[in-house]
Amino acid sequence: MIAGLLFKARDENSTCYDDAMLLIGQHNLKPSKSRQAKYIKNPKLKELVLRDFEFYEKKIGMKQKTYETLKNIYSSFPPFDYKASPSDIEEITRESHTGTKFVYVGEVVSGTKIRKGMGITVYASGEIYEGYRNDAKPHYFGRYIHISGLVRTCGYNKGNIYGCSEEHTIDLTQSPRRAMSPSKSCSQINFKHFKQLKRKVSVISFHETEDMHLWK
Repeated sequence: MIAGLLFKARDENSTCYDDAMLLIGQHNLKPSKSRQAKYIKNPKLKELVLRDFEFYEKKIGMKQKTYETLKNIYSSFPPFDYKASPSDIEEITRESHTGTKFVYVGEVVSGTKIRKGMGITVYASGEIYEGYRNDAKPHYFGRYIHISGLVRTCGYNKGNIYGCSEEHTIDLTQSPRRAMSPSKSCSQINFKHFKQLKRKVSVISFHETEDMHLWK
């Protein structure tokens, strides 16, 4: 019942949007089936997925082996649930401060190239962040996928991680669809647990840092 009220408030009252989305992300709340059915009718959602190899080769010079590994991991999971419908979709190709190229497909601040709202970012190094952003930083909630097999769905607040509802590690030596193994649950992570999480992922080349400053 509470989830239903939050989604209704978010969709019908713009002044409630931010507070409602933070709670939806923090507690991994889901919309009703009827409301979800309305969201998925939006054809623009089909643009917010991992595309074919040729797209990333042309845009960011991604290597085919990197793409194939990333796609195997990506296809082991259902499509990311944005729990909403996108508005206008833009495409942005840039280079991070580490020199890694990435392409973003998603919502932006009107009249600018500032990433805000729902979208998917794919890095030439073999990483994906799909979810929401605010001022280019991950915000509300999103899913991070790394070529090593790490997949994590978390809640964010302006780049800071405050809770993860799912975490998996894919065994890349097996068939991806049978290799999904849950890691230690992190559904109750908060800032006092943050150092432990930081140690766990510190070996990962996480190029979201130019936006998030999350692992500093």
